[in-house]
Amino acid sequence: MRLALFQPDIPQNVGACIRLSACFGVDLHVIEPTGFRFDDRAMKRAALDYGPLSHMTRHADWEAFQADRPAGRLVLLTTKGATPLPDFVSQPDDTLLFGKESAGAPDYVHAAADARVVIPLRPDARSLNLSVTAGIALTSVFTVAYSGRLVLGALGLWGPSPDGAAHSWPTGREDEVHEAPATFWGVPVLAAAAGVALGLLPGVLDTPVSYAAEAASGAEVHAHLALWHGVNTALLVSAAIIVLGLLLVALRRPVERVASHAALPFSALDAVDEVRHRLIGVGAVVSRASGTLAPRPHLLIPALVLGLLAVAGVATIEDLPAVVGQPSRWHDWVLVVLVGAGVIATIRAKTRIAAMVVVGVVGFGMTLWFLTLGAVDVALTQLMVEVLTVCVMVLLLRRLPARFSDEPTPRRMQAVLAASVAGVAATLGVLAFTGRSSMSEIAHFYLTQSYAQAGGTNVVNVILVDFRAVDTWGEMTVLGATALTIAALLLNRRPTPPQPSAVDMRSPLAHVRENLVHIRVFGRVFGVLIILLSAFLLLRGHYEPGGGFIAALVAGAGYALLYLAADSDTAPELRWPYLAFIGSGIAVGTATGIVGYLTGKGFLGAAGVKVLDYGLSTTLAFDMGVYLAVIGLIVAAFSLLGPERPGEDPLRASSRDPGVAPAAPSSDPSAPTTTTAREEVTR
Repeated sequence: MRLALFQPDIPQNVGACIRLSACFGVDLHVIEPTGFRFDDRAMKRAALDYGPLSHMTRHADWEAFQADRPAGRLVLLTTKGATPLPDFVSQPDDTLLFGKESAGAPDYVHAAADARVVIPLRPDARSLNLSVTAGIALTSVFTVAYSGRLVLGALGLWGPSPDGAAHSWPTGREDEVHEAPATFWGVPVLAAAAGVALGLLPGVLDTPVSYAAEAASGAEVHAHLALWHGVNTALLVSAAIIVLGLLLVALRRPVERVASHAALPFSALDAVDEVRHRLIGVGAVVSRASGTLAPRPHLLIPALVLGLLAVAGVATIEDLPAVVGQPSRWHDWVLVVLVGAGVIATIRAKTRIAAMVVVGVVGFGMTLWFLTLGAVDVALTQLMVEVLTVCVMVLLLRRLPARFSDEPTPRRMQAVLAASVAGVAATLGVLAFTGRSSMSEIAHFYLTQSYAQAGGTNVVNVILVDFRAVDTWGEMTVLGATALTIAALLLNRRPTPPQPSAVDMRSPLAHVRENLVHIRVFGRVFGVLIILLSAFLLLRGHYEPGGGFIAALVAGAGYALLYLAADSDTAPELRWPYLAFIGSGIAVGTATGIVGYLTGKGFLGAAGVKVLDYGLSTTLAFDMGVYLAVIGLIVAAFSLLGPERPGEDPLRASSRDPGVAPAAPSSDPSAPTTTTAREEVTR
């Protein structure tokens, strides 16, 4: 007994037959061409390790198989068989032949068979595939017809609605329609042109499609795309769909008359709207607890969840591993005291400016801690974030009351309880997990393979722009979307006006321009130098502390210095196109990912060359995208929060600040006027 497969399409089926051949000791004949490469990973996976045990012979075509076929009957198993399998009497030298999965066996194979056998199935069960195909085809016919209605309707050629229709539509055009600009229809035209070109030459996509399929499935895939697969069932069904759809379009007048009187008792649009309203209602119920602008509920939920995790850990974890090495040093406790003092001072702060200062103490304390641990990249990031946070907070504080409002004792106790739960849980977690294991397997991989696989020695930067580049790309996209949302909000909604303040016109502090002369001189020189320094940090980030994110924060600090040194909020040197920065950063990161397909490395796969012993790679381009997007976000914060809006007057006497009284009119002509002081304070 022998098995033969006629031009099989599915590699897994061939792999299963290889196992069958090995287990039963029967010969297997494969008649080519097949619908896949014979070294297909899927076939090997299906065959397991039975390949060497099987007796498989490959034949170049049907004629070669006929010439080499051993003596004996050729038995074709087919749905068009004449003999049911239970009635067929096999012989030891029979060759059982199976047709291809997609089209079966052609007529010349049927003619060459000595016997044809059918496996009987229940009549009502055999129609499953046919019914599914018919349903898909029928739906596609209506899709073609409806597409024709959209096209002809847009051109005004569909015609009027039939008489008595439940839902009529107007004919003609009430308003003159103009052609859309090229920027509107250009992208779809490019996509359509690419579809036509790639449809005629689909083989050029074999490699990127194979890489994409491998990335999705985790198995080796060899895709083979072709325009022509011969006349088969799929082609005939597609042709029938197009013909019937065009026929419905041509007969649209009688079809419309029939459809207008065969309306359903309900409206599908109304059903969709009802589902949408119900989902909105469910969302309102779910978000009621956190759907507020107040930060308290948003901070309360994670604090309580952290406490529950700590309780679960204490209840379920019995023994902890022993501490490895020395988990702390003497200067760690100095930093603990510094951070703790900052936390206590923050809790006791009565004014927002005081809270900002002491929170900065905590941040700078963490920066020192990262430096003592050798995490220079993290320390630089923390340092620049603290600096820029202070700058942005200054822009916000002038729009907020100077002092915190007094809250009732129950609300304060809730905050104290939530903070205590989160603090205790975090402390228990640190004590439980710190120093109780040696270097993890993934950490060892990063340390040993960063240069070998990514060409970089700065492990932190290599992780961000190479090993975990997809995560960084997603975070960069979210950052850009957030910046665009904030920009849209602040450009279309008037923010809270600055709090009124009283200024003593006789005070030297009222002369803002004179007092900031050193900032203007220093900023106009060193602001540019700091931005140039950021470019240096960007270029060296793959090998030394730096990279796109840190470099962007440094450039943001340089922009902040330029902002302070400028004569006005609208100075030309401050007009950086932040939206263009954000958009180009995301575009560069995405384009870098697509280049990975062209180089055969997959999305965001690294590739590069050496120029004068300096490595230029796609990871540097991706890092440039991060650099641009982060700079755009920083510039957006200054550009949207800094300038005064029309009608905002920050120089007004306020009863909230009784310590400083408005200045009395002065007879001294050299004394600053209210208008001059207002201009300077606005700066």
